[in-house]
Amino acid sequence: NVLEVGLSGLPRWPEWQRFAKIVCQWLHGKGHRVLLQDLLERHLRGPPGQEALVKALERGCDKFAVWRWKTMGNVTRDLLRLWDATVKAISLVDSVTDLASRDSGLASSFVAAVQDPSFWARADMLRLLVKPIQLFSTWLRACDCHESELLRGQEVSCSWKGCRAPSLSSRVVQCQEELNSLRDQAIGGQFLGLSDEVVVACSRMLSVLAIKMAWVDEPPFLVWKARFPRKSGQVWSR
Repeated sequence: NVLEVGLSGLPRWPEWQRFAKIVCQWLHGKGHRVLLQDLLERHLRGPPGQEALVKALERGCDKFAVWRWKTMGNVTRDLLRLWDATVKAISLVDSVTDLASRDSGLASSFVAAVQDPSFWARADMLRLLVKPIQLFSTWLRACDCHESELLRGQEVSCSWKGCRAPSLSSRVVQCQEELNSLRDQAIGGQFLGLSDEVVVACSRMLSVLAIKMAWVDEPPFLVWKARFPRKSGQVWSR
């Protein structure tokens, strides 16, 4: 809900989403990526960074789904990983027919999106907007007792995963601070031509987050934050 309200209200969101679906669909297919790799290898023999561009195309891009608000983090991450390689490969194309696609309309839309700098700039902006919510969502599914291990990227099997009630309130505050920080950066002009959109999106996301999570600090739920001392001087963590 936070992402949906925050992003779908942006004036350029419908257009960006339409092109993003096309780019993701095109880059998801291995055959399409191999074609781009061939273009890079054929025309860029020897230049520094050419191998990195080719390697970046070995993995595809996640696709938008009906539940796209849950996949936005993956989509924007993959688009930014493929950004340089895709733009460079398409710059070597003389005609859409060089892409050997049976769907010339899809290929034309793909090329148009890739050649538009604003498409990639907006993907970069959206990645930053999605990140605080994605991290919050990931945190919710973990547990307090293995925080350090999880932060190191270790796989943990724990029956307490998802039981975050005692620390939920402070984590909501952290998410709000991250969104506020992004909004302050936008007010300071750090997002160039997209600053106004970032301010609007962050404000809407903060409002929805505050409404959705207001119950955390209200009775009887705020009791979860209590820590009851044991006789030994330790505190209960659950």
